[in-house]
Amino acid sequence: MFCHLQQTFGSQGDEVASFPLTSFGALFTSAELEGPSAASDWSLWTRQNKAPEGADGAGFGLNFEQDLAQLAAMGVTEAAFTIEWSRLFPAEGKLDHEALAFRRQVIGTAKDLGIAPWLVLVDGTLPGWFAYDMGGFNDDRQNLLAWSRHVDWVGESFEDLAAGWLPMREPVFNTLRSQFLGTAPPGRTGAINATKAVRNVMLADAEAFRILLGSAPIATSVTARLVRGQRDNVKAAPHAQWVDELFNRSWFHAINEGELKVGDMPTKRVDELRGAYDLVVTHLRPPIEIDGTGAWSTLSMPLAEAMATAGFEASERAGSRKTVFCSDLAEVADDGQARTEHLASLLDAAADVGAGWWQASPIDGWHWEEGFDIKPGVIGSDRTPKDEASVLATPDGS
Repeated sequence: MFCHLQQTFGSQGDEVASFPLTSFGALFTSAELEGPSAASDWSLWTRQNKAPEGADGAGFGLNFEQDLAQLAAMGVTEAAFTIEWSRLFPAEGKLDHEALAFRRQVIGTAKDLGIAPWLVLVDGTLPGWFAYDMGGFNDDRQNLLAWSRHVDWVGESFEDLAAGWLPMREPVFNTLRSQFLGTAPPGRTGAINATKAVRNVMLADAEAFRILLGSAPIATSVTARLVRGQRDNVKAAPHAQWVDELFNRSWFHAINEGELKVGDMPTKRVDELRGAYDLVVTHLRPPIEIDGTGAWSTLSMPLAEAMATAGFEASERAGSRKTVFCSDLAEVADDGQARTEHLASLLDAAADVGAGWWQASPIDGWHWEEGFDIKPGVIGSDRTPKDEASVLATPDGS
């Protein structure tokens, strides 16, 4: 299905152009919309004052029918929903039946509104009992087995509702946050540990693909971002190469060539992944510069241009697979036309490579590091569309 979006540049009264995107959707994160689950690793993180309290996020839990109707009226035809593990199983092996019924109600409502639901099994949070008590994906065998059982259960419990599956959202980015940068639970640092952790989540994603294959289309999620070593700093180059390989190359090599090579770890044959996945969900992130110690900072260059370039490179690596670009507006100043022009530029980039667009964090809610101070959405927390939402309007005014 093609959705013709209006792309608006400059001030009011300038020429308005339209172009086709292969799909138009939204990407929801349960923690942002509903606040961190009380049983998740992020709940303990906030109680330790390592992140702001999340309350009920954007209030989606009470307002989901109206929220989904508003997005459907904007032309959204598909959406990714987190089937959050910690809400369904707050304790190991203990299903919360009310949480299961509620999640099915949300997804069913979306389907009734003509929104095809892609179901995400992990998006930034893990159950506390899995992340802390069992060590998360750092354990090679025991926890991969627990993950396999969970994927199998989700497949059986939601197969009738799923238009597609997305096992993990941005697994490399989220793993580096938690295992290298220390900005997410459990707050570990160190390249050796992080390399192993990234490899393990890639294998977990592959295991989910194996289990879910044949039930519905399956997507994989990558983080597209430009990575550069600090200029004139010879010590920066190897650090930058390591980060760039993890973000932009290792996983694509695995799904294109059937070889998983992560950092200095031994290469693993994964022939079953050669040509795997129907869709590549490409999250466009700001560019980063790596210094001689391996520390990250924002790379000084035009933001939309850098993000579009990273998206183009990811699209080439995706090959013949369908591609969706997605991003939020958390990094863009709410100043005049800046957010509108930024979003319009990224929509244009998606159209240039025949990709779809999923608006991430479409409704202002809770943000991982900044709480409610960051406004990533095109719809405010009071449900009023912002100026930048105009570029997502379809020509017939819906």
